[in-house]
Parts: sequence; structure tokens; C-alpha cells
Amino acid sequence: MPSKLTRASTVALIAALGGFLFTAHAQDACADGPNTDSLECGDAADASGTLGATAVGDNSTASGAQSTAIGENATASGNAGVAVGEDSTASADFTTALGNNASASGIESVGLGMRAAASGESAIALGYRASAAATDSIIIGEEAETVLSGSTGAIAIGSDGDANGVGATANENSVAIGLDASVEGTESVGLGFRADASGSFAVAVGQRATASAIQSTAIGEDAVASGSQGVALGAEADALADDSISIGGLSSVFSNGHRSITLGYFAQTGGEDTILIGDSVRTNVDRAVVIGAQANSSGLNSVVVGQEADAGADGAVAIGGDDADGDTEGAQATGAGSVALGADTLANAEDSLAVGIGAEATAIDAFALGGDATASADRATSIGTSADATGTNAAAIGVNADSAGQNAVAIGANANASIRNTLALGAFSKASGRDAIALGLQAEATALQAAAIGRGASASGERSFAFGPNASAAFDDSVAIGPGATTTFAGQILLGAASSFYTLPGLGDPANLISVGDAGADFVVVSDTSGNLSSIDIGEFSTSAGTSSASTQTAAVESAGGSSSGESARIEALQSQMEAMQAQLEQMQAQLAQAQVGAGAGTTATAAADDHRGTGAEPRATEEVAPTSTTRVAATSTASSGRYTLQSAGTANITTQTVAENATAIASLENEFASFRTEFDALENVVNANSETAEINSDGVAVAMAMAGMTGLQKDENFALSANWGLYNDANGVAFNGAARFSERITVNAGLGWGAETGEIGARAGIRMGW
Repeated sequence: MPSKLTRASTVALIAALGGFLFTAHAQDACADGPNTDSLECGDAADASGTLGATAVGDNSTASGAQSTAIGENATASGNAGVAVGEDSTASADFTTALGNNASASGIESVGLGMRAAASGESAIALGYRASAAATDSIIIGEEAETVLSGSTGAIAIGSDGDANGVGATANENSVAIGLDASVEGTESVGLGFRADASGSFAVAVGQRATASAIQSTAIGEDAVASGSQGVALGAEADALADDSISIGGLSSVFSNGHRSITLGYFAQTGGEDTILIGDSVRTNVDRAVVIGAQANSSGLNSVVVGQEADAGADGAVAIGGDDADGDTEGAQATGAGSVALGADTLANAEDSLAVGIGAEATAIDAFALGGDATASADRATSIGTSADATGTNAAAIGVNADSAGQNAVAIGANANASIRNTLALGAFSKASGRDAIALGLQAEATALQAAAIGRGASASGERSFAFGPNASAAFDDSVAIGPGATTTFAGQILLGAASSFYTLPGLGDPANLISVGDAGADFVVVSDTSGNLSSIDIGEFSTSAGTSSASTQTAAVESAGGSSSGESARIEALQSQMEAMQAQLEQMQAQLAQAQVGAGAGTTATAAADDHRGTGAEPRATEEVAPTSTTRVAATSTASSGRYTLQSAGTANITTQTVAENATAIASLENEFASFRTEFDALENVVNANSETAEINSDGVAVAMAMAGMTGLQKDENFALSANWGLYNDANGVAFNGAARFSERITVNAGLGWGAETGEIGARAGIRMGW
């Protein structure tokens, strides 16, 4: 049964048209129809329907119960049907057809307009030649129509704009609104002049917007989304590949760019899994990330972030825009696996890394870290503002540090290692001789294999060594040890300055004693007033035992098979003669104490078992000596010259058991110095190893911090990717994290990190399950 609202609408409609209808046919009489409450007006009018059918107009027919037919040849054959207009037809129950040749043949359908046709159940067709063939469809507009007669829920609003006889068209459960809008896909939407949504579940919004693939979306004038699940947003934006997104005027993802994204005016890509963000960004490589106005990537798996940045090789990363220099170039990473981080950075060789504004790494495996830092040789490393490493395997660390030689290392502000295999450690230090080492503030080693250690130390002779503040070794093979020590000739070993005091605590230890006459020559070390050392054969100090010239004093001591001897005071004449040797001989006195015999003027002390006697001599002092002793000593004094000589008397001379200790001590010192250099080299190796380990550890921390920037999935996301940067002390790390949804409750995530200092790689993976 028609509702009260429907009946009221019908009555109002009849009242509105009554004047025209009845005025035109005033000559026709009205009469009751054959059934109760029926009404017939016009020639051959037929109101045969029950329950108050009404037929008004020549040849009008109201054959359905409660039906109404108004107009010449109008027909209302459906129950409660209403047909108003010449040749109008309401053939199904509860239908309404209003207009010349209008028809409503679907149950509860409405056709309004000349030749409007509502053939679908509960359909509405409004407009000239509008056609609503689908169930629950709404068609509004001149020649608007549904695509399929079996479609349901279609809405088409829009007239024919190109005079081709077709206005807006809509398919099942779809909406087409706009002049010539066309929606052929099921459950799709087309809004706008000639908007076209031909893919199922598609959306096309905008003048001539086209969404032709399943679940595609095109929004904007002339926007096109022809890839399944593609999205094109913006005037003339194109998403031509599956799962692609193109946002921005003239932005495009071409047909090969599956799962790619472009965001920005004129951004364009044909690569798979690529992301472009920025004005005029373009690339056709796969798996690239490009962010920044006019940024560019031409390498697989590359990342570009920054205005006019460029990643021109596979696996390259360029992050940083154009600096104030206005050279229209941002960060440039053009070598395979290279990384450029910072405005105007350059990494143009394989596996090179440049970090910092204007930093440049232009050789294989080169690393430059710091503003304007440069590493221009293979495996070179420069760290610090304006640091420069131009030698193969060289390292320059510090502000303005410079290492130009192969394997050279310069560490410290303004440190300079300018030739191969050199080491300069310390601010303003300089190593310019091959294999040279300079350690300390302003230390300089400028000759072959020279070494300078200490603040202001200088080694300018070949194979020279300067150790100590301001020490200087300016001659070949010379050694200067001590603050201010300065060598004066080649081959010289200089210990300390004129005011230096030397202490050798172990010299007097019994373990270091030797016996005169042992295998090899015995020598005494002597010094001149300038401190120059030399050795003299101990035999040069000897004369015949028991002789004297002028006034002679003789002392002889012998111990054999239990004999005894005395001990005298220290020989003062010998001390004055050998004053320069006093410091070394003092330790000899203790060993001589048991065997010395004192002699006064004109006297001689003689052992009882010895037959060597002095003229006119008398015993002065005697002392028991161990029975096993077989040593003797003789000392002769010449009054006129004051010279003392030492001679071997008998089988063994005990006078100078330690006389060679001085030379031994010097040799020991040289050995200790050589040992020191060996230990220093070993220490240097340990420091280098520890430094490398520290670098690896710092890189690991930086990579871990970068990986901490975990990529999470937002609502309705199935995949996400993020790039992160970590900094720990001076170490930099870069990480890329990704997450993917396997199901509603299961997601996986993974990360890959790279340490800038050492090139070490770190990775992680995880899975999350929720319920």
C-alpha cells in the first residue's frame, strides 16, 4: 500500500498540473468509473482499477488498484501507480512516472522527466531520458543512466555534456556525479565532469579524473590512477603502477614503479619500491628514497634527502641540501655504497663516507668527518674541521690536521704528517721525514727515521732521536735525552744538560760486578770537562809493581793460602788525579775497601807472604784477608807528577774489580734505550689496537642508537620504512628500519645499521604478536 506521503505527493502533483490538463481538455466530460470511487475523464478514459482508480485524459488507463493515470495515453497499471504525462507509464506497484513518455516499471520506482525510465526496483530516474535500471539506483540528469540493468544501489547525477546520448552513468552500488561522469566499476565513485571510475571500489574525483583499476583513487583534474590500489592526488597526477602513490601536480609513478611513492610537484619515478618527496624530484631506479626539492637518485637501493642532493650509485646515501654557496648542489653520494651526510658533502668513490658541511671523501673507502674535512686517497681518514688526508691509508685527526704521505698519521690541531710512514701526534706537531715520529706539542721530526718526543722536541738529523721538552737532535744518528738536551755532532748520545745529575742505583749491586782480567779487554770510562765520555784500556793505568821515580811510595797486598793483609785509607792522590771519574769510582771504593793498603810519605806496608818490598818501608797497617783470596793490588805514586797507575801484581788484580762497570752501565743504558724504543713501538701498536677497538665500540653504540628509532605501523598501514642517524662521542651510525604486517595480530620488524668510523655492519630482526 502506498504511504500517506506518497498519496499526498500524488495529489499535490495532480493539483499542480490540473489547470493545464483540464484546460486543454475542457470539452471532455468526467464520469464515475466502473468501480467504487473511480473516476474517468476524457475520451476512452478507463478507470477500471479498484479502490478509487482515476483516469484523466483521452485513452488514459488506470487499471491498478488506487492507480492514477493523467494525460493522453497515460497508463497506470500497477497498484497505487501514478502516471502523469502523455504516454507516461507506471506499470509496477507503487510506481510514479511523471513526464512525456516517462516510465516507472520497477516496483516502487520513480521516473521524472521526459522519457525518463526507472526500471529498477526502488529506482529513481530524474531528467530527460534519464535511465535508472538498477535496484535502489538514483539517476539524475539529462540522459544519465546506470551501466547494467542488474546493478543495485547505483547513483548517477549528471547530464550529457558531449551530445553523445549518454550522461552520467553508474554501476552497482556506485555513485557518478557530474556532467558525463562515468562509473563502470562496482561500489565505485566518480565525481566531476567526465570523471571516470571504471575499476571496482575505485574513486575518481575531479574534472576528467580517472580511476581505472581495482581499489584505485584519482583526485584532481586529469588525475589518473591506473594501477591496482594506486593513488593519484593532484592535477595531472599519475599513479600508473600497482600499489603506487602519486601526490602533487604533475607528479607521476610510471607503470614499472610498483609500490613506489612520489610526493611533490613534478616528482616522477619509474622504479619499484622507491620514495620521492620534493619539487621536481626524479629517478627511475628501484628501492631508492629521494627527499628534497630537485634531489636526484640514479642508484639502486639509494637514499637522498636534501635540496639538490644526489645519490648517483647503487646503495649510495646522500643527506643534506645546498649550502649558502649557491652552487646548486646539495649532498653528493655518487660512488657505490657511498654516504654523504651534510650540506654540500661529497662522497664520489666506492664505499666512501663524508660527514659534515662541505666534507669530501673522494677515494675508495675514504672517510671524512667534519666541516670541510677532506679524504682524497684510498682508505684515507680525516676527522675534524678542515682536516685533510691525501695519502693512501693516511689519517688526519684534528682541526686543520694534514696527513699527505702514504700510511701517514697526523693527530692534533694543525698536526702535519707530510711523507710516507710518518706519525705526528700533538697540536702543531710535524713529521716530514720518511718513517719519522713526532709526539708532543710542536714536536718536529724532519729527517729520515727521526723521532722527536716531547713538547717542542726536534729531531732533524737522519735516524736521530730527541726525547724531552725542547730536546734537539740535529745531527745524523744523534740522540738527545732530557729537557733542553742538544746534540752537537753526528753519532752523539747526549744525556741531559750541563746541570744534570746522573744516578745509576744498580751499578754498585754485587750482581753487576766483574773481575778485572775476565775474558775480553777491561776498560775505564772517562769524561772531559764538557761531559764527553770515552773508554780507556785499564792497562794504560799500569806500571811495573814496586818501582817509583823521585819519591816513591809502594803498597802491595797479597793473600795466598791463608795470608793476611791490611787496609789503608783512601788514596787521596788518585782521587785528585781522577776527579772527573769520581762519581763513577765512588761505588768502586766499597769493593776496594777490603784490599787497599794506606801508605804515608816514605813508608810502605807489605804483606807477610810477599817478597816484593819497598826501600826503607815499614808496615803501617795490616788487616786479615779471607784465606781463599788470591788477589793483590799495587799502587805507585810519583811525587813530581802526582800520577797514579794501577798494575796487576801476581795472579789477579783486585784494585779495579768494578772499573769496567762504567762502560757496562753505558752499554746497559744503550740497551735500555733500545728496549725503550722497542717497548714504545709495542705501546704504539697497543694504542692503535685499542683505538681501533674503541672506534668499533663507538660505532656499535652509534649504530645501536640509530637502530633505536624503531619503525612502527600506523592504523591501516601494512609496510613502513624509516632512516635514522645516531651519534656517540665522535662516532656516527646510520640505520634503516622497516616493519611489515603479516596479519591483523602479527607484525615483523627489522633493521640494518652501518658504522661510519669503521664500516662495521649491524642488524636486528623481531616479531610482535598481540592478542
